[in-house]
Amino acid sequence: MDEVNDHTIMTVPEAAEFLRISESTIRDLVAQQRVPFFRIGSRILFYRIRLEKWVDSMTIEPVPYTVKEETANKALTIWNSTNRS
Repeated sequence: MDEVNDHTIMTVPEAAEFLRISESTIRDLVAQQRVPFFRIGSRILFYRIRLEKWVDSMTIEPVPYTVKEETANKALTIWNSTNRS
């Protein structure tokens, strides 16, 4: 496999494969200007590094377990206080 660098350019099919989405989805994202791309004539092209950064910017980090546990404990306390016999 060739070494990937900041100047690697991808076509629509390559970008779709890289992102594991359909070509029509990547074209929709381009039409909505929701994904970084550029044009040369009528060709839609992508810098791989910019797609990687775009994906990173959309990544949702998990909530720490302690927050979930604290929320569950509060919910249990409320449940118990409203359902006493």
